[in-house]
Amino acid sequence: MDISNAFLHGTLEEEVYMDQPPGFIDASFPSDVCKLQKALYGLKQAPRTWFSIFSKFLLSQGFCLSHSDSSLFVRKTSSTITIILIYVNDILFTSSDSCFIASLLQQISLIGGLQYLTITRLDLGLAINQACQHMQAPTNGHFAQVKRLLRYVKGTLHYGLSFSLGPFFLQAFTDSNWASDGLDRCSISGFCVYLGPNLLSWSAKKQPTVSCSSIEAEYRSMAYTTAELCWIQ
Repeated sequence: MDISNAFLHGTLEEEVYMDQPPGFIDASFPSDVCKLQKALYGLKQAPRTWFSIFSKFLLSQGFCLSHSDSSLFVRKTSSTITIILIYVNDILFTSSDSCFIASLLQQISLIGGLQYLTITRLDLGLAINQACQHMQAPTNGHFAQVKRLLRYVKGTLHYGLSFSLGPFFLQAFTDSNWASDGLDRCSISGFCVYLGPNLLSWSAKKQPTVSCSSIEAEYRSMAYTTAELCWIQ
């Protein structure tokens, strides 16, 4: 959707209407409303589609790509392509610049920078998301967990997202960690779906309800994986 062409000249007759978003208000028609050209909500492609649309719009308005946007390294062989995010080297160098975090803002910035790694490092998704849950008031204990995460990242710099030739069939792996969260006793479910040798879909998140046994936690994890396979097929 092109925001510059998204305003209708005229107002709605109903009392309920949507204001123009801050920063994109048309000075000539400040009371106009936005026109939704296509609903994307509810689709799994919605986040990617919205990101692509607004990324193009911001670039057209004079915004520049950040350093992390151009830090993908592609390693090719005769049958395999591996994508590695070299942005991780900047994070590790910055975090080792000092022995302690001088301010809360620096700690939040470090955790936020780690989120970029999930583009190619799917194994870090759950740990980084859990660190982000405490960004509003992080403690020394939370920062110790982030440093442990950084040590793991430093030892796995060669990890990336690989794609290679292979048979065209679906297979899935799933597991659960029963009552692993000490605060709410929720289990963590995880699965990964492969199309041949290539990773196609993945997930690692808490179960919404507390499982009374490890068997129940495993059953829920298998149910999530089965639903994902049915959707892909």
